[in-house]
Amino acid sequence: MTLTNKHISYMGALLLLFFAQAVTAQVASVEIEGEESMLFGPSPDEAFNNEYMLKVYDSSKSPISESQLAADGFTVTWDIEGFKTSNDTEGQYCDSYGSFTSNGVASLSTNFALRNVPMNFYGRMTATLSAGGKTYKAVKYVVALGNKKKSIGQVLPLAGYPTEYSDYPAELVGYQSIGEAYGNGSDIILGGWCTAGSDGSRKALLSKDADGTKYVRFTSATSSKSHVFTKKLDAPKGELTFKTRIRYLINGTVITFTAGYPTWQSKRYACPITLNYDGSKLTLNGTALKKDGANVTIAKNKWYDIVLYTNKSTEKCAAHVYDGETLVACTDTIDWSDKGVDPTYFSIGMGNNNLGNVDIASCEASKGQSGSGDEDVTSEMNLMVEKGNFYSIEVTYQGVLTTGHINSDLSGYTLGTHTTMKTETYTIPATRNIIDLHVADADATHVGNITKATATVQAPRQKRKKRVVHHIGDSTSANNGSWAYRLKGLVGTTYPELAALCDFHNDGAGGRNLSTYYAEGKLASVLNDIYPGDVVMLGNNGTNGMGSNFEADVNYYLNAAEMLGAQVILNSYTPHGAVSNWTSGYDSKTNTFDSYRKDSYETVVRSVASQRAKNDPDYLGFVEIGKNADAAFNAYVKDYAKNGYASADAAAQAIISCFTDHNHYSNGTLACDLMLNGYGDVKGIVKQMVEILSEEPEPEPGTVGIKNANAQSPASAAEAVYSLSGQRLSSGSAIAQQPGTVYIKDGRKVMVTK
Repeated sequence: MTLTNKHISYMGALLLLFFAQAVTAQVASVEIEGEESMLFGPSPDEAFNNEYMLKVYDSSKSPISESQLAADGFTVTWDIEGFKTSNDTEGQYCDSYGSFTSNGVASLSTNFALRNVPMNFYGRMTATLSAGGKTYKAVKYVVALGNKKKSIGQVLPLAGYPTEYSDYPAELVGYQSIGEAYGNGSDIILGGWCTAGSDGSRKALLSKDADGTKYVRFTSATSSKSHVFTKKLDAPKGELTFKTRIRYLINGTVITFTAGYPTWQSKRYACPITLNYDGSKLTLNGTALKKDGANVTIAKNKWYDIVLYTNKSTEKCAAHVYDGETLVACTDTIDWSDKGVDPTYFSIGMGNNNLGNVDIASCEASKGQSGSGDEDVTSEMNLMVEKGNFYSIEVTYQGVLTTGHINSDLSGYTLGTHTTMKTETYTIPATRNIIDLHVADADATHVGNITKATATVQAPRQKRKKRVVHHIGDSTSANNGSWAYRLKGLVGTTYPELAALCDFHNDGAGGRNLSTYYAEGKLASVLNDIYPGDVVMLGNNGTNGMGSNFEADVNYYLNAAEMLGAQVILNSYTPHGAVSNWTSGYDSKTNTFDSYRKDSYETVVRSVASQRAKNDPDYLGFVEIGKNADAAFNAYVKDYAKNGYASADAAAQAIISCFTDHNHYSNGTLACDLMLNGYGDVKGIVKQMVEILSEEPEPEPGTVGIKNANAQSPASAAEAVYSLSGQRLSSGSAIAQQPGTVYIKDGRKVMVTK
């Protein structure tokens, strides 16, 4: 038989298929290569590409290349469980700020592109290889910590990690902490904790009760072995307070603070502090915790809050146990068991002959709780002032200086940092009758301290010639293409009626929430720019996180502005874009939009607006953006032919196409312009602002007569003239010369009188 070229080509194809299938059949394992801790881009609009690679191996652990797999065809699908929020659509993560650059394609590599957002995420990354009719999955645990804000003196948890294990995503229930024989491991998901000891069967699992409470269950399984859940810390120089929510399940559970890695087999370490549970009572260094001198039973299978105080400078300690807010038992201050040592390992575990479980729902530690002369204690100073004024604060300090500690969300903002003692002067708006100053350590070698601080009240500020409206919002109003951004650029040319009433400042910041905006000193910058009669307009906040008490934070922003002489306006949110998971906001059958936000942050803002309308004289009004946007969109679509479209749906799609995702609408100006301008009888943002600003303050009588008006008269100096009925007039018209005519002059109403 003679082989033709056709035969040879056919045989070659068979050989290629054979070898390709052989390569696919050799796949034995896969693993993800890349960083555990992701980085963010420099801004909400610019991403950092976190690189990940799926490594493929045969049974001998030899790598299989992408080109080898490509001969038979393959795909890799990437996902991160725990990185999604309710705002994320298909393919989006991290509240729409993150996404894979390639997914579900024939490539072993991808980037996780992550733009800047002040939120923290903890998750399980998976890469699933589909090849030769089989699938292979690799798992890698990753975090993205965009908000590393810490409270003053915080030691535990590490910056960016939650105090309460219930704050972890449900997808991580079942996660098992890393183990390390000598306590030097650092678990990326649990913020540096690890299981340690010679008991190879020990484990710590993120678990959940039926009521939704999440906790770490630590298990010791092997007798005569060491087993602890531990976190290595820097040796304290003074006071340190640990707070742990714990559920005891067995006898012999201990909490220790040791000078060296704790191993129960032989005591190769010093242990100045041991809190031991024997099944009914707790003892601290052998001293029983009591209530009113009597022994107290600590029940099993019940949550308690343990507060453990320790002080290196005095080498003493104490312990309190709480059931909710109720003190159950405590000790007096007692001595350390071992003195002259530097404890560095905080551990929760069992004695070497005790087997079973202990549950931990939260754990935190902070320095300097009682301020007992410890040089490592964060320095504090409160200056008594009169709220509503601006003060020049001269302070001599070393470290990181912060002020404005209001609540857990608004926990201070930084004024400055010095590693040597220096004197600086800062302008601080007084929203309370104290100005609080705190200094934390600048780094491990520069201890924070304040030596002197004085407050000098500044001269009262006078009204500007034209008031300023400061708008505070996130990227949905502040970023390029969003309504406040566009209004700032257009107000002087396109909207003279608004320009006559105010100067508009777009003071928002993308990717921020009320907490991070505050922590970055941005609210302080707005407050420091307030003059009597200015306006702070607040809205478009909440999508980047609401904090622990969103309503209290909204009210603080408003109260602070009013305290310093401003009036306030609230606005509703821009609508959800009818894209991806939010397509239900547009009904293609009726060609109508119903996409205004009904989210919890929107509900809070509307509630605050309703309350202030009843009892706040400095509240000017509410700008309805979301509902009016729907109405304007619908009116525009109804007029599709007039607006140059072949159908109502085509007009609707032109609006929808402006939305790059459900939050942002910078892909064209149509949607934004309809929000700003309204349509037909529907009022837009600008008209509502003009109406609100025109209502306050009440007109002031002019001081010159009509006949002898001169260059100083309201008529000749006016920026805009209106009749009493609201009709805009030219200043030379007959009606404009009549008594009672209202002129907008220097951003205020002036009424002409005889």
